[in-house]
Amino acid sequence: MIFLIISMKKCSICYKDISHKKSNNSSKCEKCVRRLNEKSLNKIKNRTKNMHSVKKEIFNVYDISCRICGWFINTDKIQRGCEIHHIIPVNKGGKDVFENCILLCPNHHKEADLGIIDKNDLLKLISKNKKEEAIEKSLKLQEEAFKLIENIFNAAT
Repeated sequence: MIFLIISMKKCSICYKDISHKKSNNSSKCEKCVRRLNEKSLNKIKNRTKNMHSVKKEIFNVYDISCRICGWFINTDKIQRGCEIHHIIPVNKGGKDVFENCILLCPNHHKEADLGIIDKNDLLKLISKNKKEEAIEKSLKLQEEAFKLIENIFNAAT
């Protein structure tokens, strides 16, 4: 007597029969895969919404230039040039907040991602207080303006 043992493949989430799927790698039914894809898309959409205000603050405070070397591209489009780097990556518990982000040129961003630039060094470069950074920025501009006026005044006398 010969017995045929038919193994039935089941979805790893809802346990629905998926033995009709030809791929050996499939472990979920179409409905569960779609649901998971929708969830991940919603996460990405929400993250993009949350980062919009943080992105504006970062570009304003850091003058659209790399915090390490000062490199930037002078264009009308803010998205070009420097990139936002999360000190503590989001997938390791980092938040999409100003205090966890720094603006870096593409070269330094890659070095930071690879761990060539230490996280502690990046943390030292982060502006802890947005208001202090804005005040410091305006003071620098005032100093430059006073020097320019002084040079003009000295040249006139």
